[in-house]
Formats: sequence, structure tokens, C-alpha cells
Amino acid sequence: MRIMLAQSKFRANGLEAAIDCLSVGLERQPINPHCHFAAAQMFYEAGHKAKARDELNLVVSVAPEFPGVTDLLSRLSSPNTEKQ
Repeated sequence: MRIMLAQSKFRANGLEAAIDCLSVGLERQPINPHCHFAAAQMFYEAGHKAKARDELNLVVSVAPEFPGVTDLLSRLSSPNTEKQ
């Protein structure tokens, strides 16, 4: 539920509002791979590759086979995504 709200906030209000929303969920469950993956996607879409990679590293540390991680990591490594 928190992730859906954060995604809605991301589309309507931008990255900061979405991350604030996810932070509440992560305070309750700091190693929740779903919240960290959602944050990684949002950072990636906003052009913050380093932060997206940090979030993905957290996901991999707790759930190495998490769906979508490999795809997003490869997109982060692609030379066509130069935003930092």
C-alpha cells in the first residue's frame, strides 16, 4: 500500500514527496526489498543513478533474486543512461 501511494506521489509531486512516503515504510521495515526497489526505480527515473544503485544494492543484499533487479541494474550500466 505504501509503495502504491509513493508511486502516485512520484507522478503527481515528484521524487521528494515519493521518497518521504517510502521512508515511513522503511522506518517500520528497514530491510523491506519492495520499498528499496521502488525507491531505486524512482531514483532511476529521476536521473539519480548513484542513489538508484545504492537502493538496488540493498535489495540484492536481502533478496538477491528480487524480480526486476537484474533488469534495472543493466539499465543503470547502459551507456545510454548518463544522468547522475
